[in-house]
Amino acid sequence: MRRLLSPLARSQRGVSMIEVLVTLLVLSVGLLGIAALQVRTLQFNQDAYYRSQANVLLYDMAERSRSHPELDAGFATEKALWQQQVADTLPDGQGSAECDADLCNLTVSWQGRSFLDDSTAADDARESLQLAVKVGVL
Repeated sequence: MRRLLSPLARSQRGVSMIEVLVTLLVLSVGLLGIAALQVRTLQFNQDAYYRSQANVLLYDMAERSRSHPELDAGFATEKALWQQQVADTLPDGQGSAECDADLCNLTVSWQGRSFLDDSTAADDARESLQLAVKVGVL
């Protein structure tokens, strides 16, 4: 036996399929947003890791310079080892230690990204940290 459908019921047949498609579209946009947020979080974490490593390397060289108040050949060896460690630890890492009689200016720079403004974000941005240390003070 065939049921007779009212005109209103006949016009409602395809609505549930459209609702499912719209729901899938909204859900997929939401999931893409969550994935983009996760990628951005990983980038920020990587940047924070490099900044922490640079900070550790700066204070390492500060202690090395304090242990060599005369800035002799031992200090030159320590400086060369430190610069190699900076290059090995950070992406395109460079370290410099400019010292005179009683003060060392230490700088660490590396390849980083600027995430603060998308219009200026570039893969070739250099990050750097600086530290001034009195030589011979333990």
